[in-house]
Amino acid sequence: MKFWARASISALGLALAAAGYGSFGRYAFAQIPQVPGLVLEQNRLRVAHAPADSLYFAAPLGDLKAKRIDEGEAVFQSRDYAFAPGAVRYSPWRPGLELYFPLDFKFTLKTDLGPYLTWAEGSVGADVPGAPSRWYLLNFRDGQAPLMFVFEEPVQLIVTGDSANWTLTGLQKYKGWVRVLAPIGPKRVAANVASLGALAKDVGPLAGWLMRPRPNLVSFESRSDAGYLTAIWKFDGIGAQIPTPLHLCKAGGFETRILTGSTPILAQQAEGPVSFSLEPRIAVRFPMRRIPGGRALAVGKPSQGLSAASGFDVPSITELAISLLSGERDELSTELYASCSDEYRRALPNITDLVTGGHFATPGDGSGLDLLAGQALLQQCGGSGRRDLLDKAMECQDHWDWSLVAQDPKTRARATALFALAASFSSDVTVRARGAMAEASCRAASVMDDYAKRRDFPSLGLSPVQPMKPLRDQVFGDIALAKPGFGFIDMLTSPVRIVDGPAVTVERNGEAYILSWRHQRGSATTLDLATAYPVEIEALDNLAEITPSSFLAETRLHLVPKGEGVCRAILRLPPWALGIPDAVEPPRYSE
Repeated sequence: MKFWARASISALGLALAAAGYGSFGRYAFAQIPQVPGLVLEQNRLRVAHAPADSLYFAAPLGDLKAKRIDEGEAVFQSRDYAFAPGAVRYSPWRPGLELYFPLDFKFTLKTDLGPYLTWAEGSVGADVPGAPSRWYLLNFRDGQAPLMFVFEEPVQLIVTGDSANWTLTGLQKYKGWVRVLAPIGPKRVAANVASLGALAKDVGPLAGWLMRPRPNLVSFESRSDAGYLTAIWKFDGIGAQIPTPLHLCKAGGFETRILTGSTPILAQQAEGPVSFSLEPRIAVRFPMRRIPGGRALAVGKPSQGLSAASGFDVPSITELAISLLSGERDELSTELYASCSDEYRRALPNITDLVTGGHFATPGDGSGLDLLAGQALLQQCGGSGRRDLLDKAMECQDHWDWSLVAQDPKTRARATALFALAASFSSDVTVRARGAMAEASCRAASVMDDYAKRRDFPSLGLSPVQPMKPLRDQVFGDIALAKPGFGFIDMLTSPVRIVDGPAVTVERNGEAYILSWRHQRGSATTLDLATAYPVEIEALDNLAEITPSSFLAETRLHLVPKGEGVCRAILRLPPWALGIPDAVEPPRYSE
C-alpha cells in the first residue's frame, strides 16, 4: 500500500497573537513594592545605596493595599493625611515611582547640613526658594547620589530648618502625583556650583521626557516567523521606557534588535541604561527557533535514557524533560514523567497572597520557583497539552527586568532560565514571547556585574548561574549566525514528528527511511505523524491499514496493526526536502 499526503507550507508562516500582558511579578506578596534605584519604606524614601540619607514622610504609608494591577502597572493606596503620600503608582514604562499627595506635601531630612535644590536654571541652599519648575534635584552636601522630583505642574520648592531637622516643601499648596527617581543611580555628585550645574544640564533631556504624559500600555502582540519572534508593545502615546534588559542582553550573547525608534541613552542607573521610545510602540525582534510540536523522529537510537528521577530535583527533571522530546521515547521515560509529575502535584501548594489576592504555587520569597519552572518544562516536553504549571510560573515574571522573582539569586537565575526554555516549547506565540523576554533577562544578568564595575556602581548581587546554556544558545540563537555542530537542536527540529503514538525507531534504507515500532495488546494502535512535506508511506510488516489525512501543515497517518508484534513501514520524502536527522544524546543538566 502506498499513500501520498501533502501538507500546506503556508501554515508554517506568520502567526499573530494578542493577549494580556498581566503577571504579578514584584507586586506579589509585597506590602510595599520596590523599584530600581529607590528604597521605599512606610515612613521614608531614599536612593538605593547604603550611605544615602532618607526623606521622611509626614505620616506613614499605613495599610497599603493593591487597588489596581493591570498590564504591568499598579496603584497601591494608603490613607489620606496632610502633607503625606496617600498612594503609590508603579509603571515599568517610566523610571522611579509616583507618590500621590492629596493634601499638600512635606518631607523631613535629618542631615547635619542643609541640602541643595537644583533645577534647569540654578541651585539654591536652605531658606531660599527655587524658581517655578516642574522638576527639581535634591543634592546632599556630603556628595551623595541625588534624587529627582517631577511634578504635574510648576512648583517652587524650599528647604527650611536647621541641623538634623530640615523640611522640604513647596511655597504653594500642591495636590497631585510626584514622580521620584534616582536620575543617575547610585553615582555620587559633589555639592559645588560647577558639579550641580553640570548635573542639571546632564539630566535636562531625561526631565524633558519625564514631564510628558505617562504612556499607558494598550496591547501586547507577538508574531513568529522562521527563526525569529517579534514582540510589539503598543501605547497611547510616545515616551515609554525601553525595557532595560534590551540594552544589556546583546552583550550577553542574545542578538535582539529594537525595530522602532528610541532616544539615545539618557541615564545610567544601577539596573541598566534608560532611554525612551520615539513612537507609540516598542517592537523588538528576538532570535528564537520554533521547535515544532510532538516528538522528533531521528535515525538511530541514542544511549539508554534516565533510569531514575525525582519530582523535586531540578537537574533530573530537566534532563528527563529534554529526553521526552525524542521519537524513541521509551516506556520507562513515560512512566518516569508521570511519576515525577504526580509526585510534584500532590505536594503543590496553593498560597493566597493577601496583598494582590492572587493564588501562587510558591511562597512570597520565591523558594521553589526553580522547581516550578523545571516542572513546567517537563509538562511542556511531555506533550500533555496542558500548561497550567507554565502559567503559574509566568505569573511570577517581573515587568521591569523580565526575571522570575525570587529572593535567592540562584533560585531567581535558575527559574528564569528554565522558564525561558519551557516557554520556547509552547505552541502559543505569546507565551513564547514571554520566554524570549526571560532569556533576555538571563543574558542581561550575566553582564550586570561588568556593567556596574565600569560605572563604579555597587554590585546587585545577581547570580552567574546559567542553566542549560548550550541548549539555550541554540534555541535562542540567531539562525543567520548559527554554527554547525550542535546536533541535538537539529534533531529537535526534525521535519517529521510523532504527534501521538508509541516509540518509533528509524533506519535509513537508501533514500528512504524504515519506521518500526512494537504493538502490544491493549496499547495504542494509532501512530500520528506530522510533516510539512509531501510524503510517501508504504506498509512493510504487520500493518492492516494506513489512512492518511491532511490538515494545514500536518500530515496525519492512522496505522492499524494486524496483530501483536513489530510493525514496519517505509517512509519517503521528496528529494528536495530536509532529511530526518541522526539521533543525538540529549544534553545533561549544566549550570
